[in-house]
Amino acid sequence: MLEENDYHDDENEVRDPVIDLKQQKYATWLYVLLLFISLYILFYLTLMTSHSQTITVSPITLNRFKQLYFDYAETLSCPCSTISVPHKEFISNNITFHPICSSIFVSKEWIQALYLINASDYGRGDFRVTAKSQFQLLADLCSMSKDTVSQTEEDFDNDEFITINLLHQEQVQSEVNVSMNTIKSSISTQMISFLNYIRVYVRTNFIASALNTNLMFSTYVPYVQYQITQYIIYQLQAQYTPDMSIYSTSVDTMMCGSRNPITPTGFFPERNTTKVFELAGWADPEPNSTLVKGFFTACTSLEALLPSTLDCLYNIKCIHLLINYFPSLNQLNFNWTNSTLPSKQSNITVYDHFLDLFIENWSTEVNYSKYFNECASLSCFQNIHPKKFVKSLKRLNLFKNIEKLSEEDIKHQRMITRVYLFLLAGSFLILLLFTSLETEVVTITESNPSLTTYNYLQKSYSNTLRCPCSITTIPHEELLTLSPTLHQICSSDFITDQWLIILQQAIDYNAEDWRNRAYSQFQLLSNLCKLAKNTIDNAVQRFLFQSLFVSSILSQSEFNTQINTTLDQFFQSTIRSFGSLINITSLLTQVDQFYMGARKTEWDTIQDNFLIPNIPTNNQSLQIIFNSFGTRYVNLSSVNCICATNSACQTPVAIYEMDNIWNTRIYAYIIYIVPGAIGSCSTFSSLMFSQLLCFYSNIDCFPILMNYVKASYYQNVENPVWFDPRPLVYNAKLSRFPPNTSVSRIVEQIMIEQWNPSYSYERFYDLCAPNYCTYSEKMRARSIIEVIITFISMIGGLAFALILITPLFITFISSFLQICIKRRQQQLVHQGNVNQWKTTAQNFISMGYITLINVNIFSTRDFGSNINRNTAKHLGTWATRLHIILFITGLIVLTFYTIFVPQTNTKTFNKPSYNLYNSLKQEYGDQLKCSCSVIASKYNQFTQIEPIFHQICTSSFISDQWRTDVTSRLDGNLSSYGQRDYRRFLSAHLQYLQGLCQISIQSIDNSIEQFLTSLFVTTELLSNDDFQTRLNFLIQQKKSAASIAFTHPFFLMRSINHENAYISTYGTNYEYISSWFWTTTYFPYVPNKAVIYDNNCSCGMYSNCITQANFIEQNASIMVEVKGLKMGCTPSESLRLSTLECFYDQSCINLIKLYSNSINSYNFSIPLSITMSRYSMNTIVAELMNELFVEQWVSSINYSSYYEQCLPLSCTYTYNEQFNILYLVTVLIGLQGGLTIVLRWICPKLVRIIAKLHETRKKRTNNVQPNSFVQSKNAQISSIRINNSDYNMATVPNVTSERVTELLGQRRLKIVFICLVLLMIVTGLIVFSIYTIQQRKNNAISTTFTSTMTVNVTTTTIIMSTTTAITTTTAHGKYMKFVENVFLR
Repeated sequence: MLEENDYHDDENEVRDPVIDLKQQKYATWLYVLLLFISLYILFYLTLMTSHSQTITVSPITLNRFKQLYFDYAETLSCPCSTISVPHKEFISNNITFHPICSSIFVSKEWIQALYLINASDYGRGDFRVTAKSQFQLLADLCSMSKDTVSQTEEDFDNDEFITINLLHQEQVQSEVNVSMNTIKSSISTQMISFLNYIRVYVRTNFIASALNTNLMFSTYVPYVQYQITQYIIYQLQAQYTPDMSIYSTSVDTMMCGSRNPITPTGFFPERNTTKVFELAGWADPEPNSTLVKGFFTACTSLEALLPSTLDCLYNIKCIHLLINYFPSLNQLNFNWTNSTLPSKQSNITVYDHFLDLFIENWSTEVNYSKYFNECASLSCFQNIHPKKFVKSLKRLNLFKNIEKLSEEDIKHQRMITRVYLFLLAGSFLILLLFTSLETEVVTITESNPSLTTYNYLQKSYSNTLRCPCSITTIPHEELLTLSPTLHQICSSDFITDQWLIILQQAIDYNAEDWRNRAYSQFQLLSNLCKLAKNTIDNAVQRFLFQSLFVSSILSQSEFNTQINTTLDQFFQSTIRSFGSLINITSLLTQVDQFYMGARKTEWDTIQDNFLIPNIPTNNQSLQIIFNSFGTRYVNLSSVNCICATNSACQTPVAIYEMDNIWNTRIYAYIIYIVPGAIGSCSTFSSLMFSQLLCFYSNIDCFPILMNYVKASYYQNVENPVWFDPRPLVYNAKLSRFPPNTSVSRIVEQIMIEQWNPSYSYERFYDLCAPNYCTYSEKMRARSIIEVIITFISMIGGLAFALILITPLFITFISSFLQICIKRRQQQLVHQGNVNQWKTTAQNFISMGYITLINVNIFSTRDFGSNINRNTAKHLGTWATRLHIILFITGLIVLTFYTIFVPQTNTKTFNKPSYNLYNSLKQEYGDQLKCSCSVIASKYNQFTQIEPIFHQICTSSFISDQWRTDVTSRLDGNLSSYGQRDYRRFLSAHLQYLQGLCQISIQSIDNSIEQFLTSLFVTTELLSNDDFQTRLNFLIQQKKSAASIAFTHPFFLMRSINHENAYISTYGTNYEYISSWFWTTTYFPYVPNKAVIYDNNCSCGMYSNCITQANFIEQNASIMVEVKGLKMGCTPSESLRLSTLECFYDQSCINLIKLYSNSINSYNFSIPLSITMSRYSMNTIVAELMNELFVEQWVSSINYSSYYEQCLPLSCTYTYNEQFNILYLVTVLIGLQGGLTIVLRWICPKLVRIIAKLHETRKKRTNNVQPNSFVQSKNAQISSIRINNSDYNMATVPNVTSERVTELLGQRRLKIVFICLVLLMIVTGLIVFSIYTIQQRKNNAISTTFTSTMTVNVTTTTIIMSTTTAITTTTAHGKYMKFVENVFLR
């Protein structure tokens, strides 16, 4: 049936209604088909468009993250809101030390009970000789291990775990384990490296022990007729012989001067002899000997302890054995049964325990829930990879009305149509131009860029390009390799066993001969090469365990710069750490002046002219006096330098021809001075001052030296087997050390020629593996698909609005023009009459009201096909009124909802300047968030640290000139002064102070440099207060670490020196006095005893025994006290317990000058000022050492520089806004179209249902019988005037009751079917809604599609200075939230 408005207003055209209905049906089919095709095309284009899908999950709970990680482990990304978490917040360490370190065996009482005054008098292999020393060393190793582990644990707890993204529990545990293993390996390696270096240093210099374990002294009178004053002091090195044959040397013989023999120890019968050869030699214990299981004897206490397995301490019988031989143990109130070690771990040596820092178990527990809370990830992202035409247009009438068919009405309707089309087309055109031509700076995303693509983007968009790495921590071992090359001496024939055996046999009798020095020096070179290689390998391993932190891909130049800087820092720190070991050992050896023995190939006594026998007038005893050792002139005429006062004593070394009578040098003349060979105070210093000049192929002295060695070797060996070593070859391209380079310079560089790092930018790019790159480019804001989608989405709402507005607008304009014309025609005089205007306004209002009351926007078909048109028109009017009321009500509700529900807005400030950031920070406080574009910056780019040292370290008192002036007039033989005369220690104390200051300054400088060149990692810009607090905490932490690094090596060296009982040539820790020197025994040994100081403190028991320092007159009757200074077992130990009071007092300084006969130092002796120090005058030097002589650390932290390094690309401020007119308009425009469609569908149905209910109720009120039928009658069809012609519709035939019943039955079936379908749909929607709500409660998943070309749509742009502040409101998100609130709740 045609609608009443479906007529043609063309006067000349007559249309058949049947044809019109058919055309409308075809047009409907075509419309549906085209609509389907259009939707399919849009869907297909959207589907095929390259895009990625990001699933955003928020909030994140622990269980939800575990499930997400299980499902999307490879692409899941959950950024942490806090990327740096202190380890102590979620990591706990459970450390269990070996039971020995908490047992009574390392207690002070146990060790004191083991001390025997005459321990050195027992046989060479007896356990009583070294028992106390071994257990004291064991206690010191345990103590140092515990302190080191405790400090390391504290540093680890304070260090931060860098986690940019939330990690799974296994990943966290793995990274923590790797970090902890690296730290444990690092501290253990440093300790072992230093220990091994000390062992090499001591054995090379052959430092004598007062325990007689490696060297003994004896007296001898060459001829009986000589007087007693002719006694000569000899030394004899200890020798191990497996077959008990003394006085001989075999292949299996090992002497302490060149080897390190180790044998089981026990308790052996005392030897009733004074013969030095019987006491200095030892062999394997006899089968029935009383042994101490798990303990050994060696040349020193340290070498005996390290291979020990401590088996005796697990056995109660063995402990009772110790009690029997150490009577003082009986006085201890210990329960010996419970004192044994609880468990036994056989074959694990003390060295291995120390390698593990005596740790039995070090477990690291990660509290993942605490880590999860500290990370505080707010959301997770999961990426998923999407002309007649003009004529017809003039006759077009879209506003037909059956009641208005006059020519004027049709003309008016066509005018409305044209205006409507014009406004619609104009609106579409404006919309099309705006959406298609709008340009803005957009962020373009390039997914999975290759290196070639990145290079192109870097070249084209370097200013805005940013490519986040998929892995922000890249281990060095995956990025680069290091293949260090040592100096060629370390791979030459000169450090092989074949060459060393030749040198060992090619010795000359004269100790000054180069051939006598060669073996020990090349043995030292071999050990240094091994030590350097181990140190380098361990350092490289630790370095490769570390990681490179990167947030985004670096350009090739930036990468090269950062890697080279990191490598250079590693190289320098490794070299300086190794140099520190050398400096500490050299300093303590120089200050304490330990006695160093001489070596011979044969086991025989060696005369030392620096050992002088002193026999008192009563002739009851002989005391050995250690004259000050020094170097001789090359012609051996006399001493040219005293080592105690000059650490740089040097003399050339030559090959001599000797004339001897009874081993007495009669004539010595030089036959060849070896170029580059230098003699000094020790084997180590001699090698350091020397050059390897004569071992290069292009040097003339090489064959000459080889000939002398060969001649001596053939002379001393019966069946010689010569080995020709290949000379070194200098190549300037391969070596940075010329032939004339001193060995000290080579050793200072850890024997390194080249580090040979290998890395590539391509490898870095592959490891970084950026998933995408973003860059900014000015381009059109929307693609063609987005333009089409925007265009289509606005058609409905725009067309509906124009349909309503256009007729009213045209009617209003027409009426207004007609009134104006009538007024002009009537030529009214009183045009401004108020009544006239009121009448006009009332007419307009009346016309608007009538129009509004009679408006009908619904067609007949909206109410069904079985309703007459008058009824449909009437219902349409009511439906229109209902539509308008509901539409206005809906808009009002939405308006109030939008007004009263606050909107969360985010202001974004792109690339804010530092000044703008400060103003924003003051305005918004902690709510301002700025993300760093560079997450890792070196501390030196915004921090400077300047230590201020104690004034003693910058004073003249530690200068070489002041020390030389003060000590130059002292007797070169310091033994001429009394044993307690401070002039013995004066030079040593000044040297020690100077050395401590220099090592402290160097250690601090190294620590500061390492800190400043390390990386400070932050993803979010810290506030000034937080930044200052964090930096100050880190600086304080580094201070503590620097102190530990300085004091631990000193502690270990001091402990080893004391427990090995090294003899100081000052004669202040041990005295050698013999009461049987006059006997006829062949070479009787000279026993020793420890020196006793104040409070009966024995140097054999304690190293820190002291007494007040005094200047003593020659007659010993006058003792002048030196304020604050002490004397004791050694100069180093006594200075540690001294104060610097004397250097604050001019009178005390003058006293030093007086007794040292100084005449040139008055201009360099300004006293220290107490006002310039935070330390008091009575602060002991040990406390200054613990503080590294630092008065204060002056740190300068520049926050603006940190800001420039962070370089935030944007800062955001999120706030809640109660009302925003732009947001309100956006929401209403976005919702009115959908609301209109819903109401156009609902209102007609609702009105018709109400009408039927009203009609039914009315019939019931009139008592209408339900079974009455409508009588048959013809339905008269009104004639309709169409195109000025009258058509009479056919009369509807009568309908029988059976047909009516059949029709009613079919209608009931349709109604039932429709109800069932609606019920199913509603049920499905309810179930879907319940499921969706449940899923939102469980997962809270919202899906956001991020296309390859990302466009940031903004509603308001505020220009502030040079920065754009963008206020962004997501209308779609608010709409979805509103829909959820309305429909789901």
